[in-house]
Parts: sequence; C-alpha cells; structure tokens
Amino acid sequence: MTIADAAIVADIHTRTWQQAYRGIVADSYLDGLAASREASTWRERIAKPGLGVRHVVFESALHGLVGIASAGPDRLAADWSDDQSGQSHVQRSALWLVRAAG
Repeated sequence: MTIADAAIVADIHTRTWQQAYRGIVADSYLDGLAASREASTWRERIAKPGLGVRHVVFESALHGLVGIASAGPDRLAADWSDDQSGQSHVQRSALWLVRAAG
C-alpha cells in the first residue's frame, strides 16, 4: 500500500463503517462520514505506520479493492518479539471488507 492508495482506502473505510454500523450508530453520524476527510488520515497512517504496524489491501478481480486490514504488535504481550522462539506476537487490529453489491 502506498500513499497513492489513500483515497480508495479511505473510501473503503468509510463505506464499511456505513454498512456495518447502520442501525447501531446514529444515521446522522454515518451519513456525515466523508472519504475525502478520511483520506488525509490514511495518508498519514500509510506514511508513518508506527512500529511493527502493517496495512494490507484485498483486491477482487471483479470489483477491484474490496477491503483493508491493519495489524501490529499484540497490545497484551509484554514484548512483541519472543526471544525464545524468534516469533513475533501480532494482533489484527482492524478488518474492513465492503459488502458486495447485488
């Protein structure tokens, strides 16, 4: 993912919130979400992701980009790297997938 992807990632983020939380969160809040405002946040997240944080996009041959996920150090682990095994403790922090049309 590059900074050039920020606009489409922001669009996915906004649409998934609107789809997933409709009926749970006030419609006025969801209707007020704007991908154009989220794009600047995503540009910063992509440019400066934080220690160990990774963002991944999901793409469909039929629909283009359809989702994003973020993962990073396990917030509950004392140390995000395990010296004994050499394995990292990674936690998925977010997963947004757009509902297919139709």
